Amino acid sequence: MRRYLTELTVLLSLIFLAIPSAGQGSRDPFVGTFSGSGLRLTLTGQNGRYSGSVLFEGQIFSVSAEKSGAGLISGTYVLQGESLPFQGRLQGNTLTLASEGEVSVLTRQADKSAQSGTKTGTPNKIENDEWGLRCTIPAGWSSQLTESGYVFGSNTLKGIMLLLPNEATSLEEMRTAAREGITEAGGTNLRLTGKIKPFTKNSLAAYYTGTLQGEKAKAYAIGLLSPNGVGAIVLVAVEPQSYTPEHTKVVESLAHSINFYKPLIPPIALEWKQKLNGCRLSYFSRYSSGGSGYTSETTIDLCVQGFFRYGLNDETVWNAVPGTLTGGYAMNRGKGSGTWQVIAQNGAPILQLNYYDGKVASYKLSTNAKGRTYLDGERYLRTCDPNDQVVEARPNCW
Repeated sequence: MRRYLTELTVLLSLIFLAIPSAGQGSRDPFVGTFSGSGLRLTLTGQNGRYSGSVLFEGQIFSVSAEKSGAGLISGTYVLQGESLPFQGRLQGNTLTLASEGEVSVLTRQADKSAQSGTKTGTPNKIENDEWGLRCTIPAGWSSQLTESGYVFGSNTLKGIMLLLPNEATSLEEMRTAAREGITEAGGTNLRLTGKIKPFTKNSLAAYYTGTLQGEKAKAYAIGLLSPNGVGAIVLVAVEPQSYTPEHTKVVESLAHSINFYKPLIPPIALEWKQKLNGCRLSYFSRYSSGGSGYTSETTIDLCVQGFFRYGLNDETVWNAVPGTLTGGYAMNRGKGSGTWQVIAQNGAPILQLNYYDGKVASYKLSTNAKGRTYLDGERYLRTCDPNDQVVEARPNCW
């Protein structure tokens, strides 16, 4: 079970402390959000210097850049701890980026506070049926939905704000985890500052200071319990010298606006979705007799972007003479073989694969006492590290 502040480590590691600077609004042509070629770039800044983030296939990377000529910028983005260069040319509302031999064409986007994956009643509302949560986005802020939660940015106030799911079941559970703070490899060490204070009847608030990905930071967080299971965490982070009372106010404003309702997706389905998100499921079968044999490996990559890849590798040996047949299932209507989801039928979790040609495959999900994963009673190896030392275990989600 995810606990208070634990999920922050996941998302903040993704963001690499992408703390933008205050901007000048729309007067600077490079300030804003640009989308295209599978990328979503958001830049803020002033006086020819910019910072922000790029959203690519569900992951967020920090960006820094500066103006290098009329309509030109150059800068770097951080990928797996490495700074990679890029150049950009802005012509009207079209931003052309070049990096590592790749060219991407992006178009300026109107300010939209609601992203795909949420329902909205008005443009400044978020409604998430998986969590059972609705809230109001503070004025002057916009949001992006990632696989871990929502990321908010402002063109007038430095820092980032996060809205994350919180599965703590009691105030004491939140209080214990909040005291522990966050310590992770890579320069993240946020420690509790002062006392943990009640915010409302079912929520706690606390300040933190330390470092995030090696950068000094101050943070303010509020954890809220939900009567329906999944609660919420709201947090703002910025370099200590830039923290103002406005940062506290915006977190409290967002927290006050949160209303919980019964999730439309059954908790068992949500739990399995979180467990399988971004993972590879591998099934192996072998048979041998009298010098002949058969080996088969099936892989299902369940990508956080919502698509899946199905792969089949067969090797048949007849009288010790090998022959190889490789197969799989791929279509050209979208990434991978189709889309995937977890549903509940008669209280049981079901993995549903929706192929692009209309075919639907369903598997009943279960685990044993050791936590091993089974589809329709067959053991599948679940691996979720894209940098696994065993290449064959890495989920293929690019």
